[in-house]
Amino acid sequence: MDRIARFAIATCTLAITAWPVLMLLSSLGPIDPSIRTMTVAVTPVGVIFAGWWMTTWPSLRQSKIFVMTATAAIMSNCILYDNHNVESTGATAFGLLASYAACAHTRRYLAVVLTAAIMSL
Repeated sequence: MDRIARFAIATCTLAITAWPVLMLLSSLGPIDPSIRTMTVAVTPVGVIFAGWWMTTWPSLRQSKIFVMTATAAIMSNCILYDNHNVESTGATAFGLLASYAACAHTRRYLAVVLTAAIMSL
């Protein structure tokens, strides 16, 4: 069960990481070069986080870093990508992250994720 849970979280992390990259390839993606550059520059961070999950459970500190960094990344993508489709995808990403934060961390971390979701959607 431990391995299945880790792989499920890794898969979700990769899917959330792939979403902005796939938007770059779409006609609905951003045209602004600075947004495109930021998307490409941040992508390795999501891949590294997924790698943590594939190998072992992250430490509490790593997990907190994961929640806060993923919150910031999802929020920035929701704000920067000016497209109605981004809202539903962002809501899904925030839902997955909030589920993890609710199970693995204190209410304060869950509140941060939910506040970011409300502010950016």
